Amino acid sequence: MGPDFFSINGAELYDLLHGTEADIGNVLNFILPDWVPHPAALRLRRRRDRIGEIFQERLEEREAHPDQWENAQDYISYTLKDNATAHLNHLYAAHHTLLMFAAHTSTVASISWTILELLKDSKRMDFIRQELSHNEEMQSSHYLQACLKETGRLYSGISMLRLARQAISLPNTNVTVPQGSVVSISPYLTHRDPAIYPNADQWIPERWLKEPGLPKRLNSNGQLAYMPFGAGVHRCPGEKLAGIIASTVVGTVAQEYDITWGEGKADLTNLDFSKIGSPWLKGVSSVTISRKEV
Repeated sequence: MGPDFFSINGAELYDLLHGTEADIGNVLNFILPDWVPHPAALRLRRRRDRIGEIFQERLEEREAHPDQWENAQDYISYTLKDNATAHLNHLYAAHHTLLMFAAHTSTVASISWTILELLKDSKRMDFIRQELSHNEEMQSSHYLQACLKETGRLYSGISMLRLARQAISLPNTNVTVPQGSVVSISPYLTHRDPAIYPNADQWIPERWLKEPGLPKRLNSNGQLAYMPFGAGVHRCPGEKLAGIIASTVVGTVAQEYDITWGEGKADLTNLDFSKIGSPWLKGVSSVTISRKEV
């Protein structure tokens, strides 16, 4: 966002983010209207209002001292100068809250899972390093992108809950979803279905290289079988940002650091699904990271 946000409100924004993360997955938020004042909704509303106040305070301070921000390169300054977004500053608080979620909950877990999986097979880590030695553009590294796609498949813990506002008959079945039913879609189970993915319980990034058009095929002809960021109008708006961050971090770690298992190694199959986005590991699995000698 900008150095002023971090220096003045960084700690508070961090607490607001974590509090929002704790309450946003509450099932009542998915099945009750916004105006129902259940505890989780009230806490979310207070945090939303406070984030809005922080943005208003920082923007007013910038307007009062424009010379200090004339050459600033942070994202807030960019959006304030861009004609396409400058007039939308009343929406900045909501926009950046979404970006913080994209850059935090799911992305951090995706980066961690990818590194842990690469540690299991040093040849895969070496392959990323070799590819990046010829082309340092991490978004163009086919193998790195395949690794991130595979992590998105194997470790997608996002939950999708929708309320059926009318009875819906599922095509080619005898199933009818009654009006008023709460419908849950689990990407985690879909992504681990052996009928869709061979060796579904294994992390195999090569599957995305063998068939580059696999994501498109999996989500065509009326089926939806690959959805690490959701789908449709509710698809995660931070998907591209998350991809850039994950590619940059994993690629930089692979290029510039040596990574080995630490002393503690938890059961990597013992997962915590209480957070939004990706599952987290229950317990601690430590790694040792050291910068490579130049």
